[in-house]
Amino acid sequence: EALFHDVIAAIADHAFVASEYPVIVSIEQHCSAPQLAKQGEILMQVLGDRLFTPPWDEEERSIDWDRMATVSPWSARGRILIKSSTSGSAGVSMYDRCVALPTKKLSQGEKRALRCDGREESEDTASDSQPRHACQVNSMS
Repeated sequence: EALFHDVIAAIADHAFVASEYPVIVSIEQHCSAPQLAKQGEILMQVLGDRLFTPPWDEEERSIDWDRMATVSPWSARGRILIKSSTSGSAGVSMYDRCVALPTKKLSQGEKRALRCDGREESEDTASDSQPRHACQVNSMS
């Protein structure tokens, strides 16, 4: 077991030893709102200016995509980007502000649409022996 603070401190200490290019930290989140708020504080405190924080829209409680500039590996040198799901809740906006690469779980309908390429699912596609995988790709541009 490792404490969240200790893991983030280790990343901060060793992230740019081999290269100055950005580090993407992917966090699969299963925490309560108070825990998320604390994690946001830890990320900001420990990583400081190295944490890439996108422009924030207070009203929407999300990234302000209109003000978000294109981020390249060159422009993000020496920065740490967090990839994670966001909550959109007021109580955890500190954590959400740290997420530069938001992820999203697909609804059952979205998964079905990807499996069938937008067609209605038929018995043929439902009984396929090949496993099907769904993914969501988010772009910062």
